[in-house]
Amino acid sequence: MAARDTPSQHHRRAAWRHLTTTAGFDPEGYDRPLADFLRSPAGLDLGPSSDIGHELESRGIPVETFLEAFFQGMRPYGQMLQDLLNLSAPGTGSEVRAKLGIGFSGWVERRESGS
Repeated sequence: MAARDTPSQHHRRAAWRHLTTTAGFDPEGYDRPLADFLRSPAGLDLGPSSDIGHELESRGIPVETFLEAFFQGMRPYGQMLQDLLNLSAPGTGSEVRAKLGIGFSGWVERRESGS
């Protein structure tokens, strides 16, 4: 009979699985800068070439610790998106938006309407 996962193991695996499958997080491709942050001492200190999913499991890193490091690593991207959205805000000046060629196909409209 196989041993059952503890709640902590289950949540850790579920979070990693969701990020890498459903959300499309690609630690060896497009998302490598964020993955490198997670591997760094500023993140989870896993080592420069580690398999993040394996290290989360083998070291027993709590899902809360992982998510805290993940969102800390995402902070610059969130700030960049906020800056871009602010450029598209009403009253910013259409000439700025036109010169930068910014368009978010519906994001700005939903943001303005509060949806």
